[in-house]
Amino acid sequence: MRSSLLIAAIALGVSAVVAEAQLVESRIPAGRTRAELEESVARADSAHREGEASRIRLRLRNGDFEVGDRVVVTLEGTTAQKTDTLTVQADRVLRLDQPLGDLNLKGMLRTELPDSVQVRASRFLKNVVVHVVPLLRISISGAVRAPGFYYVRADLPLSDVIMRNGGPDQSSDLGSTVVRRDTQLLWAADEVRIALRDGVTLDALNLEPGDEIVVGKHGGEAWTRVLQFGLPVLSAVLIQLVLRR
Repeated sequence: MRSSLLIAAIALGVSAVVAEAQLVESRIPAGRTRAELEESVARADSAHREGEASRIRLRLRNGDFEVGDRVVVTLEGTTAQKTDTLTVQADRVLRLDQPLGDLNLKGMLRTELPDSVQVRASRFLKNVVVHVVPLLRISISGAVRAPGFYYVRADLPLSDVIMRNGGPDQSSDLGSTVVRRDTQLLWAADEVRIALRDGVTLDALNLEPGDEIVVGKHGGEAWTRVLQFGLPVLSAVLIQLVLRR
């Protein structure tokens, strides 16, 4: 009887852990387009995650670009291929070369910018192909070799961004990495572990200019590690002790 109760209790604990992991995975948006983000809002609403739904709605309304952001624009098909790194100006305006003029980025997502520039270029230039790479300004800090601000492609996986830029040092523990927005914890360590495992991009994580990736140190989450890995081991030992009686 006692063994049955103990096994049932442990099973309930394992079920709770699995349910929590599934909840964490459901918080990671499915994609980067407007339609995909709208689906993410609907899922957040149905799960009563008001804060998450509000953040995504704000992104859909205001767009992805802030003053000071950078965009790499390459024009092919003109007399010579030309590549420029442009900076978003006041009022979220991107000043393209003449005769293309200024492009208003208010309310525009990163995934929408390439088509917008292509349409603008096609009005003035024949047989032109446009390549647009928006860059996201993020901070990488914590246990890294070179902390600081970096301009990175938003379609890169979070793991690639950390490895290619700040670079983990000898004390780093990627498993305890978090993402912050000002003083707010945007993505907790368990969520970041899933993002690293699954190759989730900065876009899919809804990162904005100025967000901070804080790489953890070994021992920084000691008690979390004990509970995460020690509890299953302890449960297995208790089961063996009860069954031997």
